[in-house]
Amino acid sequence: MKCLSVGLNYFFSGLGPEVDEEATQEDLEYKLKGFIDLTLDKSAKTRQAALESLKSAFSSKILYEFIMERRMTLTDSIERCIKKGKSDEQCAAAGLACLLCVQMGSGIESEEIFKTLGPVLKKIVCDGTASIQARQAVSMRHVYICQAGTEGCF
Repeated sequence: MKCLSVGLNYFFSGLGPEVDEEATQEDLEYKLKGFIDLTLDKSAKTRQAALESLKSAFSSKILYEFIMERRMTLTDSIERCIKKGKSDEQCAAAGLACLLCVQMGSGIESEEIFKTLGPVLKKIVCDGTASIQARQAVSMRHVYICQAGTEGCF
């Protein structure tokens, strides 16, 4: 499943000035839709690779309109991965949640994400059976999402 991340990295690195911007955006959105779908896969490795690919895209390019249209789907996928996944998947999902809020900016949309994901993240932080890596990563992301999801913090 590492090929998902490699494929997206290759896609980003292949962009040049001679590439048609509109076609490139359509190709990117098509790939991102596929990665979103893969977050629902049965395989934990596939879900984690999809989350990592989405994180890479969200940290490389402003995708506000694309995300706005799919923010509830993304939020639901992140929530499922945090609840269903183990340590690495939970860390990746929490990181994606953070980047989702960064892309959305401070406002109502981030507040909705916080209201949905906040309790799930808090549950992982307080879960003594969760791995220390997951608890640490989730707690750091929870703080950021809390700030982004509350009016006036930015």
